[in-house]
Amino acid sequence: RNLGGPVRTKAAFAFRAGLMFLLFLCSVAIFFAILWLNDPKSDREPPPPSRTLGCIVALLLLYFVVYTIDLITTMSNIGSRTTSSGALVSGSALNAVVFVPMVCILMLVVRSRGLQITAGQGSAPLWIHIAMIIAAVLIVLQTFLVFLVQPITGSTPVSVQQEARGERSEARVFEDGGIEVQGPRAATFDVLRYVLMFGLYGCIAAMITGVFIMDCRTATGALSMGESIPFASTTVPAGWDAGASSKSSDMDWI
Repeated sequence: RNLGGPVRTKAAFAFRAGLMFLLFLCSVAIFFAILWLNDPKSDREPPPPSRTLGCIVALLLLYFVVYTIDLITTMSNIGSRTTSSGALVSGSALNAVVFVPMVCILMLVVRSRGLQITAGQGSAPLWIHIAMIIAAVLIVLQTFLVFLVQPITGSTPVSVQQEARGERSEARVFEDGGIEVQGPRAATFDVLRYVLMFGLYGCIAAMITGVFIMDCRTATGALSMGESIPFASTTVPAGWDAGASSKSSDMDWI
């Protein structure tokens, strides 16, 4: 927005970008603190981070990076009569990460449910963890697909307003950040975009379903009861009775 001139507008955006960058640094510090947490009274190595934590950290880092890039490109475009291609692409990338907060919350819900029904000793079934990992990968690919619009089409993206003034390109960016690709590569771009989108929806549906159907027999972090997965961060504890009564699953162990 114009705040009384390009100087004031740039100053406001610079202040906002500085706050965003500070928030990003604090988030990175928190992420590393989580990875390095250890019991000072114990000589044992801390357990490796869970798959849920890895997915959440990766998605949040992507989220902050995309928003920081958008702030920088928007600030650099202040005072210009036309929107630069970098600002158009970074604005469109915001649509690719719009689901990140809700997906991270859903991953935490799945993790908490797995701990709740196993008295803090188990984890969600492996197929739910696979859905988490695939969802995180699909969001990252969606974001990269937006940034690769120019190499894919071979032309600089233009806005709808620029197109109305006579500028032509195979990539058109709408006011809401949506991208429409025209020309011979349009079908390939649309297929990739919809495959990634529906794949993400499928993973979200799998995680939601898993919250309701997992129980203390399947919440082992493995494909089946007692199965050990080499890269699993949670294994079945010794002495854990998976056939415990359903009353134990009602206890609040989150």
